[in-house]
Amino acid sequence: MASQNKIIRVDTTESTTSTPVPDMVGHPLADACPQWEWLKAGVKSQVGHDNKPMQCHAFKPRPDRCRKQCQQCQLLLQAYLNTDFAEHWQTFPLSWGSTREVSVLRFKPPSRGPSIILSAIANTPNPWGLQGLLPSAESTGSSASVRLACRWLDDCINNHPSCGSPHDPVLPTRVLDLGLDSSTRVSVWEPRGRTGRYVCLSYCWGKSEFTMTTQDNLENHIERGIDLKDLPQTFQDAIQVVRGLKLRYLWIDALCIIQNEDHHEDWKRECGNMASIYRNSHLTIAAAWADSANGGCFTTTDPGVVFGPVMMRKVFHFPPVRNSSDFPILARAWTFQERLLAPRVIYFSRQEILWECTELRTCECGGVTNPVPGIEKLDLNSQGYTGGVGEIWRRLVIQYSGLQLTCPDDKLPALSGLAQAMTLRSQENYLAGLWKETLLGDMCWNARYPRAKRQPQTRWRAPSWSWASVDGPIDYYVDLNSEAFTRSIKDHALVREAKCTPAGPSLTGEVEDGFVTLDGFLIPASFGDSGISANCSDLRSLQLTWIPDWVYDMEEIPVIYLIPVMTIWNGFFSHLYGLVVKPHGQGTEMTRVGLASHVEPDDPGGFGFLDCEKQVVKIV
Repeated sequence: MASQNKIIRVDTTESTTSTPVPDMVGHPLADACPQWEWLKAGVKSQVGHDNKPMQCHAFKPRPDRCRKQCQQCQLLLQAYLNTDFAEHWQTFPLSWGSTREVSVLRFKPPSRGPSIILSAIANTPNPWGLQGLLPSAESTGSSASVRLACRWLDDCINNHPSCGSPHDPVLPTRVLDLGLDSSTRVSVWEPRGRTGRYVCLSYCWGKSEFTMTTQDNLENHIERGIDLKDLPQTFQDAIQVVRGLKLRYLWIDALCIIQNEDHHEDWKRECGNMASIYRNSHLTIAAAWADSANGGCFTTTDPGVVFGPVMMRKVFHFPPVRNSSDFPILARAWTFQERLLAPRVIYFSRQEILWECTELRTCECGGVTNPVPGIEKLDLNSQGYTGGVGEIWRRLVIQYSGLQLTCPDDKLPALSGLAQAMTLRSQENYLAGLWKETLLGDMCWNARYPRAKRQPQTRWRAPSWSWASVDGPIDYYVDLNSEAFTRSIKDHALVREAKCTPAGPSLTGEVEDGFVTLDGFLIPASFGDSGISANCSDLRSLQLTWIPDWVYDMEEIPVIYLIPVMTIWNGFFSHLYGLVVKPHGQGTEMTRVGLASHVEPDDPGGFGFLDCEKQVVKIV
């Protein structure tokens, strides 16, 4: 169990600890003790975005060198000895009363021994004497933040060849024209093939109502425009940023796509254009912290309590969990492809603005190290990318499947832009979330635990062999491209035919139907206490672990079969994977109900079913 944060408060008049604080007037702490050099000796700096050293790996305090008469040595030693280095950061505020600055000492266990972080209030003299502080903007929408965004954008356009050429692309079907001045009205414009630079907005819609473009008001939005005060706060803030960047056009889905339920054709057509809309954008603004369109992009901080780094280890600016309350945008399925397709993204978080492009990730404080959770932009946007889908797509689907969708029917449309981008790169054939060229491996997905709330799709949206047919996160047992895991792969089925019928103009969006026809083994199976039993031959019954696609009532599926898909041999074990199916319709037409697996400590050659006769099996 993690320990609670320990707090040491020190006052100049009446100390609450036995550790006095050196006089801060006239000199920094570092000048108070010659032994402070043992701290400086352990420091390793990393240059931040403004060429100031921003990262320092510190030291392990040595009690024999921390003299009792040295206050700062005793302060560090006391904090070190009183901390058990559990999972959480430990914070030690040091307060000298209302008229004095506050410094913070943080501890966190790195991979090799503990490390120390020293911080102080931003925009104040540095009490530690190690390096200067970065000034802290009071608002992420301040002129200083916009100027920084301009510098990042200019640097990317001029110096990052992997991020794409700065040519003016063909504008989307509709864009928001912000005009050339600071007008209080903006209008929807249909460029009809004209070119220009535009910015996209990525945000969470939320549950509150806000102004959208419909068939009824489209003409009015074009001819008369929209008053800024009628727009939700996130839209207003994005307009302010775009104008600050000296750009004119902004693409927002709610205003640039007709949102009528009875005018679905425009929505379907524009969903098919998502890949080009975001990939051709000059910049994408991500409202990272707001959980609705009314939340806004900007946040304001109190300069009296904002801490800027003096000495800093790398910190995770993007949380590893998808449902973080600080970054709700990371939990939404629709915004997943928007971030990955865009060549350049600027994130407006609660604390600061952050930048991500193909060649650079940085932030206002200069300490960002980890990418936004997802697929590396280099995989999709790099001009030199020539690979197939395979591993990249499976990693993408694993992350995407756990994200939130208000409408389950959007499972495939919300990923259609990424699928289209993959199609353009690889020239492979897309089938309802899988790929024809790697179909056997792609079908070996499994529902991720827990499955208590999983239910079959109430309204058909994908064939049963597609992960898009189930709600909730999925996983792949094995990385088929891993040289460390895979020595050889033996396919036990052959894809005869695979086809999906698009429900609209987009080949990567919604589908009306789909099927896969296999030449494979159709082995009778039955449920057991801990899995299923497949009668591979007269001599052997194979016991397999199975993961159902959702929670079944066994009476619903009295008859099941195993279709062995592949065996993977890694030099030590043989891993068999197969689809569990039930009858559907006539003959050998089946629907998938789960994935089965079995492991042998050697290479059994075929698990006994190679003596069986293959059949033509259709899975719908």
